[in-house]
Amino acid sequence: MGKYLKKITASARFYTQILTKEEFKKENDDVKESLWRIYLEGLRKTKQISRHQANTWKYPDKIL
Repeated sequence: MGKYLKKITASARFYTQILTKEEFKKENDDVKESLWRIYLEGLRKTKQISRHQANTWKYPDKIL
């Protein structure tokens, strides 16, 4: 078992924990991408992903 989350897991959690909330459902892609960056930074700070992952993962084109 790896030390860090996989991108698919992080993407799924982002979708279920963030994008399903009413206040974010109608946001445009730029806002969603900003939320993704903030979410990744939070995962990095809690050591769920590496600094490299937080800096290189792009906003997923398709989530689930």
